[in-house]
Amino acid sequence: MGDFEIMTVDEFKSLQNNNEDVGILYVTNQAVGAFPNGSRVRKVTSDPGDTHKIGDQARVIGSVGPAPEFGGEYGYYVNWDDMPDVPVFIRGRKLALSANA
Repeated sequence: MGDFEIMTVDEFKSLQNNNEDVGILYVTNQAVGAFPNGSRVRKVTSDPGDTHKIGDQARVIGSVGPAPEFGGEYGYYVNWDDMPDVPVFIRGRKLALSANA
């Protein structure tokens, strides 16, 4: 197995644009009690440096948790509407189910 590196979305896109060999590790499992896979969600809170802003929409493609080290919070892998081919991990506290199914 090769080395793993965490990078920003911009760094990832730059590697893709240069035809670099990159991959993304994510899960498509659905954690018990989490938003179901396929659910539409929206971002409801943000931290400095986040790529997406409050109100941005995504679709859940996988979930993990609840994680005791994060107060029982779930984590989600989503495809943001503006980046449908790039799975992104986000903490559950930043998401809510969207009224726009």
